[in-house]
Amino acid sequence: LALVCFIWRQLTARYPMLDLRLYANPRFASAAMVGLIFGFGMFGSIYAIAVFMQQVQGFSATKAGVALIPAGMLMVVMFPTAGRLVDRLPAHILIMAGLFWFSIGFVLMSVSDANTPYWLFVFFTLVNRFGLSLIIPSLNTGALRSLRPEQVSQGAGMVNFVRTLGGAAGVNLMVVFLESATADHAVTITAGQTPDNSAAMELLARTADLMQDAGVSANEASAGALHYLGQTVFAQAQTQGFQDTFLLTSMIAMLAMIPAYVMGRGAGRS
Repeated sequence: LALVCFIWRQLTARYPMLDLRLYANPRFASAAMVGLIFGFGMFGSIYAIAVFMQQVQGFSATKAGVALIPAGMLMVVMFPTAGRLVDRLPAHILIMAGLFWFSIGFVLMSVSDANTPYWLFVFFTLVNRFGLSLIIPSLNTGALRSLRPEQVSQGAGMVNFVRTLGGAAGVNLMVVFLESATADHAVTITAGQTPDNSAAMELLARTADLMQDAGVSANEASAGALHYLGQTVFAQAQTQGFQDTFLLTSMIAMLAMIPAYVMGRGAGRS
């Protein structure tokens, strides 16, 4: 109800906070759609990368944060270069190139696990953020070029609005998908832990033997081995859940190329 009232108010107000009529412009609407998906991927990935490095790879919160510093420095260096490129190349070309590298970074992350070296994962974030550094200047420029001068201030606010909206939705939806994917993988992996699974039986036996060698009773060693197996199953399920999340985000970034292409076609006709 609040959303309906808000839209009605913005369409009828003399000086709307958000001029929704701007979305009737195909180029601007396409740019806004790219901004929405871009916000989803950018803010959601910050959460996913940090949590992945802590919970799956076992790094501290500090090391997980430090892993993003080189990517941030790369973006600082690339922003002026990307800004100059926007003056020479069509904005949609740079946006599509940025989305490609943004997506490739997530594809690389989707094959990472607990054994992926720290600096190799940092390199994956560099690839991802290289794409972001091409998208951000091009997106704003491409969106505002399609507007009349008196519409620019409204357009700038609306692009930032949809990007922030995408970020808020991205973090929440990514958490929901991650939890769901982890639970599904846990059920699948647990179903395979049967007496016919020689690897699982060997793990239980070796764990129980090690605990008994340390002075634990046979009953407690058996219970401890089962607990350790459960932890192993959850760790594997969580790893696969993150891998699915990274891959899904990569696919969403690839889909954003469609409105970016439409944005370019609109520019060609104008």
